[in-house]
Amino acid sequence: MPLKNAAASNFIKVDWTPPSDGGSPIKGYSVYNNGVKVGVVAWNVYTFTVTTNLQAGNIYSISVSAYNDVGESVLSVGNRIMAAKVPSAPYSIRMIDQSSTFIEIAWERPDNGGTPLTTYTIYSD
Repeated sequence: MPLKNAAASNFIKVDWTPPSDGGSPIKGYSVYNNGVKVGVVAWNVYTFTVTTNLQAGNIYSISVSAYNDVGESVLSVGNRIMAAKVPSAPYSIRMIDQSSTFIEIAWERPDNGGTPLTTYTIYSD
């Protein structure tokens, strides 16, 4: 059962593709965080958001099992994902060029904290 994950500092969202039912209809799915069951969803739901016992910067292993009248499947291979943290500050900030109407600056990309950086905000005083 392939898993896809998304994360922030206070949640990890996992999505999956339903597996074969083995001849008996799937009744639901159980979601595990580091081997501990953290939720159950219905047979027709293929997503779950883990929101408890997460700390920014820690790595978690999220797995899913399917169950039917025969029993529970083995756990999917755990996807290791980090609960994101605030990114570090850009560094090595330097002026590249200037004129009376502009200043061009550059910097080194900071650690992204576990999620893609989407915006830089530049302040001037």
